Amino acid sequence: MVSLAIIFVVTVISCLLYIHLSHVWSTLYKRIEKMYPGPKPLPLIGNGHLFRSAKESFYKFLSLCDQYDRFFRVYVGNIPFIVLYDYRDIEAVLSSNVKLDKGSVYQFLYPWIGRGLLTSAGDKWKTRRRLITPAFHFKILEEYIDLFNANGTILCQKLAQFSGKGAFNVHEWVKLYALDNICETAMKYQANALINSESTYVRAIRALSSVIVKRSFTFYLYNDFLFSMSKYGKTQREAIKVISGTTKKIIKERREQLAKEKLMKTEENPQDGEIYSKKRMVFLDVLLSCEDEYKLTDEDISEEVDTFMFEGHDTVSSGIGFTLHSLAANPEIQETAYREQIEIFGDSDRTPTVSDLNEMKYLDMVLKESQRLYPSVPMIGRQIHEDIQLQDGYVLPQGTQLTLFISRLHRDPKVWSDPDKFNPLNFSPEEVAKRNPYAYVPFSAGSRNCIGQKFAMWEMKCCLSKIIRHFKLLPSQDPDHELEVYGELVLVNEKGINIQIEKRSKNF
Repeated sequence: MVSLAIIFVVTVISCLLYIHLSHVWSTLYKRIEKMYPGPKPLPLIGNGHLFRSAKESFYKFLSLCDQYDRFFRVYVGNIPFIVLYDYRDIEAVLSSNVKLDKGSVYQFLYPWIGRGLLTSAGDKWKTRRRLITPAFHFKILEEYIDLFNANGTILCQKLAQFSGKGAFNVHEWVKLYALDNICETAMKYQANALINSESTYVRAIRALSSVIVKRSFTFYLYNDFLFSMSKYGKTQREAIKVISGTTKKIIKERREQLAKEKLMKTEENPQDGEIYSKKRMVFLDVLLSCEDEYKLTDEDISEEVDTFMFEGHDTVSSGIGFTLHSLAANPEIQETAYREQIEIFGDSDRTPTVSDLNEMKYLDMVLKESQRLYPSVPMIGRQIHEDIQLQDGYVLPQGTQLTLFISRLHRDPKVWSDPDKFNPLNFSPEEVAKRNPYAYVPFSAGSRNCIGQKFAMWEMKCCLSKIIRHFKLLPSQDPDHELEVYGELVLVNEKGINIQIEKRSKNF
């Protein structure tokens, strides 16, 4: 009798829950359908047949932007997404006081980075943001410049083999540069990716990234069971075992090392408090210094370290790669950027200072213009928990999944006079002052903006400065190397980012 009663109660609750959710979804669908145009969905799959790969999805989105003036809606299965690309609507969302969480597609990152700063929500996100902010203090970031420069030297040594030898995929090399930097600054772990690009750890990072992209654009792999039974699920489990094992091992060793240093009092009386000691601190050190105050577990620390690794690797390499391509394609702009570097460094190959980086005003404009045309993160996903009012009477309903299409936003002809032309003067102080700040958001904006944007800009500047002082950049002459970009985890080009280089006559 008891078991029958339990079954009855569970059945009733399930039915009521189904009725409630059906009502909620029905109301949401009606509100979205009434206001937002879009392609007609099919039963069960919605518009999934239009988005069968990352490349196909990206270009379909661009096509729909041409078809619909300001926004459109699509369905992935039965889930509606509203796609925004007008700066007024982007501003309404990102400047809103309404609670914003990451979009549902970020769930595919959970097995790798858990619920760290990128993917967490609510009070946990607020706590983690407060915890992690000191890791990006100016004095900590300043200590990383030596590392960026040292790895830049190794990168240039590796690139020298291609001087005068025709086109090659420079993106593969800057990815290794960025991975070495992020491993060292996150965990003080020397991945030596530039030296050994086929290490177990590097291959695991590469494999896991590919799996996440495949799952994001393969409708049937959204199902956890089907994914776990597929070859991609197996690859993910194997890669995570390597990455997670490495992270946990480093956390244990680093905690023991810091405890030993504290006992030996090797860092006495730092001027600005314990966290900004004379010895270079890494991201993991900041977390370990706060683990008692915030009651952090090893899993909590692993989440944030892995999140930092994920966010700071491919995004930076994409930014560097597309900037190198843009400079190669625009020799006059490249020459101006090179002359600025010579004015700062002369014949010296010294490590840049913060003052030097601040003096690279033209390179800064070049980098920002490259991020306009080729934003490392071409789309941003958000879920809203209250209605958001847009201009002209439109409303984004509570519960809606949003896609902010940054690639289209950055080429809006209503904002940019010649949107497809590479023109660093778009970021002269005079031009910036004329523009709504939400027309350019390569690092997002608002409360959930990228916490590491200063880190990223300094790293990219250090690398670009080093390369353009050592090499003249030339475009590939192979028509197959024309850019055909699209979004995966970051913006990519199908056949890599191919350029030619020639060693400059100066011997540093």
